Amino acid sequence: MPKKQYSRNDGMRSRQELGEKWQQRIHESEKREKYWREDAQAAEEMYANKDRALASSNQPETRTRFNILHSNVETIVPAIYNSSPEPDIRSRWVSPNQEDDVAKDVGRLLERVIKVQTDDNELDEAMEMAAQDGFLAGRGVVRIRYSADVEQDIAGVDGEEVVIGQRPVNERLEFENVSWRDFRMGPGTRWSDVQWVAFRLILPNETVKDITDDDVLAHETRYGPSAAAKDNPESEKHKDSLIIWEIWHKVDRKVLYLREGDGMIIKQEDDPLGLSGFFPMPRPLTPIRLTGETIPVCPYSIYRQLAEELDIISKRIKLITTGLKVRGVMVGDASVVQELAEAEDNELIVGTDLEGLAQTGGLDQAIAWWPIEQAIAVLQQLYQNRALTTQAIYEITGISDIIRGQSDPREALGSQEIKTQWGSVRIQKMQRLIQRMVRDIFVICAELIPTHFSYRTMEMMTGLPITEPMALLMQRPILSTYRVDVESDSTIRADLTRARGEMAQFLRGTGEFFASMTPVVASAPETGAVVAEIYSAFTRHFKLGKQAEDALEQLVEQARQAAQQAGQQQNQPTPEEQAKAAEIQLKMEELRANFALEQQKLQLDVQKAATEAMIAEYKAQEAAAKIGIEHKKIDVKAVEVEAGIIKDQEEIELERDQRRPVGIG
Repeated sequence: MPKKQYSRNDGMRSRQELGEKWQQRIHESEKREKYWREDAQAAEEMYANKDRALASSNQPETRTRFNILHSNVETIVPAIYNSSPEPDIRSRWVSPNQEDDVAKDVGRLLERVIKVQTDDNELDEAMEMAAQDGFLAGRGVVRIRYSADVEQDIAGVDGEEVVIGQRPVNERLEFENVSWRDFRMGPGTRWSDVQWVAFRLILPNETVKDITDDDVLAHETRYGPSAAAKDNPESEKHKDSLIIWEIWHKVDRKVLYLREGDGMIIKQEDDPLGLSGFFPMPRPLTPIRLTGETIPVCPYSIYRQLAEELDIISKRIKLITTGLKVRGVMVGDASVVQELAEAEDNELIVGTDLEGLAQTGGLDQAIAWWPIEQAIAVLQQLYQNRALTTQAIYEITGISDIIRGQSDPREALGSQEIKTQWGSVRIQKMQRLIQRMVRDIFVICAELIPTHFSYRTMEMMTGLPITEPMALLMQRPILSTYRVDVESDSTIRADLTRARGEMAQFLRGTGEFFASMTPVVASAPETGAVVAEIYSAFTRHFKLGKQAEDALEQLVEQARQAAQQAGQQQNQPTPEEQAKAAEIQLKMEELRANFALEQQKLQLDVQKAATEAMIAEYKAQEAAAKIGIEHKKIDVKAVEVEAGIIKDQEEIELERDQRRPVGIG
């Protein structure tokens, strides 16, 4: 598609005005963070041992420095991030009785794609640099880019090759650490209030044609530095390069490219990524921040005075050490003493003036040594003061000697455990900051993958086929369907001895738990689900990882199903009860048969009596009386039979209730 041509009278003026407004906003951001940036610059120079004051001095004693900042940063960064993170993506709304296979497959697909994107250790490098910037300058920034190469689809038409389309190949996510110098952001009391962020790009002048969407701007020479740029020493440092500010404006959901030299907007585009948070980065890593402020605090400024005191002490130690020499004055002809002082081991010197040496009182009296006892006492005190100052810095920063791998052999085990526990509290807070940042990066990745990666690319990366239900599910907003997190402790490689101790404690607790709960489940199988839930709560105190947590969920589900089956079986009668019921049923059938037989006999008697009544009239009264009596006997007997049947049924129910265990409904 050809680039759109702009006339100077139409588009240039509006672009220039818009660029000047944004350049002023960037300048205001620099003024708002001026004092922090000065502290960060001083801290970085201290870390690299190259600040301006030391660089301008040629005297070795002036350049003496005890670089405690370098030691602290190099200790903290490996302690808070030393292992590649593992994504943990699960569906938010999974039925407790039935696993949603489609949702589970999509979560597994996203996890594998993210792992493929982080296999080259690019994320590890970016996170390590962000952690270093965070604990050195006070702010660490990592941005995510989506990149892809374009491959042309060519087909033969009438014997000629014709381009019929294009498709993306080599789709990838790139993770980049952005220096605190090259990042600006708008004002706000918290990160969600920030309306814009800007990244400084330092490029060769020839690359402007690859950025701008205007042919005139691409061939236009760059103006001189603006007023705001002249005040920025960083801009002056790169005056021979093209400085572009890539501005992400969340309100308009647009990305603008500002050329710093003349304040011209050389390109603007609509939201290129479509992220829910718009910005191509998580919240910056700020180890020290104040409530209601987005301007960070440089960690070095917290103990800077103590660090300068260390420098002064180290300078005095070097000066005194330089002057602490063994010096003496020799009297008379001391040539023999001089040769003796310069002799090697086991070398004998032939003396020519031993008589003169003896007259001076011997070798001890021939040399007067320079006194150094006071210098040694001062030097010892300086070393002691430096150790105390260093310990004060460790207390302020929370880096105990246990974390640094040091300990006093005279200390008891309890004292060392206390130091480890309370020293690790601050380290754990820093580790959570890193995990939160990695989690936000994974959220951005989980949003970008379904919307920007082709299905073919995802299938090649993961080896999982994408079905139609999976494709429909990936069209929904990921964050409303899935919970994106980092697997527990995947960003830090725990100490092997401590991990083994925790695992032994977990296995020991598991054995004791099941040993005490097995009799309970054996006597009442329906309590198995409750026991499994209690065990699941017990295991949450241990960081077992995603696989163990999934297995525990399956264990709870299996226990719940087993309890339901046990309850159903409990309601069924035992074999003894079934035999007794069959016996009662047989007896009832015999009673019913006898009753039917008696009824038949009664009917025969009635018929016989009626026949006799018809033959003999005179016996009619007697036969009628006899019939009435027989009827009464039959009624009484029927009542007795029915009462017997009811009584037998009540005995059966009473016996069943007595055999039923207490507490089972």
